[in-house]
Amino acid sequence: MLTDEQSSSTNHVNAPSVSVELFTSVTQGSGYTKAGTFNAEILNISYGTWEQFVGTVPASILNDRDGEYIQIRFTRDNPDASHRIWIDDASLTTSIPVAATFYIDAVSGSDTNNGTSMATAWQSLDRVNSEAYGEGSEILLKRNQTHFGKIYLSGQGGSSNAPLVIGAYGTGERPVVDAGGYLAGVHIEDCEHILVRDLEITGDSTNTVDGSDSGDQYGVYVNATWGNSSDFITLTNLHIRDIYPETDTASEGANPTTYIGTAISFQGSGNTSVSYRVNDILVVDCTISNVGYKAISMNRSNRILLEHNMMWDIGGPALQPGRCSNVVVRGNLVDKSGSFSDPRMHGRGSGIWPWTCDDVLIEENTFMHARGRADSCGVHIDFGNRDVIVQRNLSIDNAGGFLEILGNNSNCTYRYNISVDDGTRVKGVVDQGTIPNNQDGHIFWLSGFVGSGNDPFGPYNSYIYNNTIYVNTNITSTFSFQEWSEGVLIANNIFHVDGATTNITGDFADDYTPEMIAGVFWTNNLYSRSGIIPPGFPFEEVDQTIGDPRFAQAGGFNAVDYVPDSSIYVDDKGIVITNIPGDVIGIVGGLEMTEDFFGNPITGAPDMGAIEMALPLEQEGILAGWNYFAPNNNVVNDYVDDSTPDVARPGIFGLIGGEVNPEFSSTGGGSRSAPAYDQIGFAFGGLVGTGSDDAEASGVQLTRDFDGNNHRERLDLKVTNTTGDDIEVNGIHFDIKTNFKGGQAVTNYGTVKVIHFTPVSDLNDAFAWRTIGESNLYNFAWQHIDYTTDAMADVILETGETASFRIEIDWADPAATGDPTWFVDNVAISGFAVNPGEPGYSSWAAEYGLLEDENGDDDDDGLLNLYEYGLGGNPTNGFVDGHIPVFGKAESGMQFIHVQRNDDTNLVYELETSVDLISGTWTNAGYEISGTNTLFGEDFDEVTNAVPTDVSQKFIRLNITSQ
Repeated sequence: MLTDEQSSSTNHVNAPSVSVELFTSVTQGSGYTKAGTFNAEILNISYGTWEQFVGTVPASILNDRDGEYIQIRFTRDNPDASHRIWIDDASLTTSIPVAATFYIDAVSGSDTNNGTSMATAWQSLDRVNSEAYGEGSEILLKRNQTHFGKIYLSGQGGSSNAPLVIGAYGTGERPVVDAGGYLAGVHIEDCEHILVRDLEITGDSTNTVDGSDSGDQYGVYVNATWGNSSDFITLTNLHIRDIYPETDTASEGANPTTYIGTAISFQGSGNTSVSYRVNDILVVDCTISNVGYKAISMNRSNRILLEHNMMWDIGGPALQPGRCSNVVVRGNLVDKSGSFSDPRMHGRGSGIWPWTCDDVLIEENTFMHARGRADSCGVHIDFGNRDVIVQRNLSIDNAGGFLEILGNNSNCTYRYNISVDDGTRVKGVVDQGTIPNNQDGHIFWLSGFVGSGNDPFGPYNSYIYNNTIYVNTNITSTFSFQEWSEGVLIANNIFHVDGATTNITGDFADDYTPEMIAGVFWTNNLYSRSGIIPPGFPFEEVDQTIGDPRFAQAGGFNAVDYVPDSSIYVDDKGIVITNIPGDVIGIVGGLEMTEDFFGNPITGAPDMGAIEMALPLEQEGILAGWNYFAPNNNVVNDYVDDSTPDVARPGIFGLIGGEVNPEFSSTGGGSRSAPAYDQIGFAFGGLVGTGSDDAEASGVQLTRDFDGNNHRERLDLKVTNTTGDDIEVNGIHFDIKTNFKGGQAVTNYGTVKVIHFTPVSDLNDAFAWRTIGESNLYNFAWQHIDYTTDAMADVILETGETASFRIEIDWADPAATGDPTWFVDNVAISGFAVNPGEPGYSSWAAEYGLLEDENGDDDDDGLLNLYEYGLGGNPTNGFVDGHIPVFGKAESGMQFIHVQRNDDTNLVYELETSVDLISGTWTNAGYEISGTNTLFGEDFDEVTNAVPTDVSQKFIRLNITSQ
């Protein structure tokens, strides 16, 4: 290339410069579009001398352009008419890079090296950005080092079998990419098949140096420019922290401005008619903390899986898909979205909120402690979505509430979720920052909002079923159902709300039309008390079921705290969910659920709430149970028809009623039963009797004459053990209800007790009639009774022996007039085998019905069956891994704590240590056992191992083998 001068003057302010661009077209001679620019302008061309210039452009811009024509354009950028630029011998060459591994050592490397070995590593990330990489290449940063700058890939990539990898080498902590001053630590643009792993990325900018917007900062930024896409991007085992840009931006957060820092962003491009997307995204096993705005942002992206990531202290919403499709968010933990732990944070945000998306599945996540003056739920469905499923999530203490569905959403559902103490926010209060809350928190909020200034409409066909909702007494819970909602189903939910509730819909949004009211199906829910649903909703459930679900530990912050124990109100009491009338779509994948919150199978009719309480007979520990009593037209009968058990453990025989011992029946000791009725359903403790005095639908009816002298009524029962094993009898269980015929002013509903029937029992007892449990009866409602045998000295039923018990009702109320009756149903004696055979893996595996051997993984949770056995896990439930080892700091050095079985001498627990994960060897050394305690029940000991810090790094693992 040469430049000369037409005029005699060679004194010019600007030297001539040329840009070189590559264009392509499917038609020769026309229709050319720009494909890329060569990597540098040709500047400062010397006057009067021929010079050679070489420019490069990534070969990947020619991907998918087979058969197209190429045009190279030279453009003079300095329009100085007195210059002439001569071009000769122009040529275009191509090269295809091959797979190679490149190493970056920030301390000892050099950018003049070839980078292809640890000894000849590059030093800077700038050098990384100047290379073209072949399919299957690896870019590896040295561990225990901080690498300043950014990694930028444009138009590069690998293939499905050979992705381009950005990762780490060496030993120690992840390499740190410090992107302060740069747009992102890793920037991927118009690439495909990229895998980024094993990095720590930070970016707290004070001085932007790369020409990017000083108000933007990312840990990882993946984008697709106009006309292009980025595809098959995987991020795994990254820790991204402290992401803040140099300058703030006006926002709607806790303060008027926010420092918009986002840990991971997938950004397509487009307009209302076309999108150029980021496709096939996987983000797994990453941790994100302390970011100004979002943890993971997705815009114009498709086919996304976010799985098993942990996020905490996120200034805004943690996860935010917009204009996306086919999104799966599974098994993630979000703690403190909307955080304001740093004053630069947004201070407002839900755990996740999809906007204008299609086909979004949000399941098996935990969202907790969201904060913010608006929104800030665990999950809220912003406007404009289709087919969003929110299921089997745990939502805890999120200020904005549990459920929020905004306008123009269609066929979305919240189902089988657990909500604990959601909706704490109080409107008008300044919780964080400087701006007061502009919304109350809520249990339910259905709104027609579709953006400021737009007329509200929708949502359409919202399905809300089988959720468990608990709110403590200190929270005022709110409900809001706006008039634009069309088609709502609310069923099979448990509302255990101890505090006050209020309707905050507002006059502007509660002009409910008859059509809107007819489209709301609010039915078959369980309420812990009356008055939970505030007045003002003409479509609310009228005939409410009021009862205590008997949670394991109401108020706890673990899902297991909300396992119900009131089969009267829960077991099989749900209705089958069908399409809302007029909705031909329903829910993607169907309305029927096959598993509950924990993954337990749903058998029979659905239970109420998110957790199935019915367990297989052998898990319930039922020795014998009676829950069907045949009709009997006799007024008084000393014998219960069908006195043998309806269910019984093999080898257990039982009787109920007068046949237990006719001798005692003649003195009132056997059941005196009036007409008995066929129960509905088949579950112990699972019946709720309904109907009038003369039409009870269930149970044995025990009746006495008001004028009689004996105030007691009795029902006897017994079991005989022929199993060949010793059986420990541990409890008596039944349902009971008091009733009166023609009764008035009743002040005493009676008491019920269970007595060990010593005269006809083989269990040794110093007392002839020992009371093992007693309760007052109340109201005219069914009560579920569970009594243990803890008060008895002998509870071991040997083969051939019989255990007998009596349910006795005592009543005396001089103020009552009428004949008292009691209904007793779902009677059971429980226990378990004391010596069911030698303990060991085989019997344990048979109990769970495992299909794979000890090296298999039946529940696909990554923990082998043998390890589940050795650590006390459940091999059929991926949520229950047992007692996972803990590694932490001790007073001196470190300690590794694990459990081990003490009932199986065939198991061997062995610790191994190594100082190098790559080239080191594992040895049974480098620790010592410092203590053993029995803390986890009689089958497990807790073993504490002291691990000295005698080397700079040490890795430790637990091996479990079977001899």
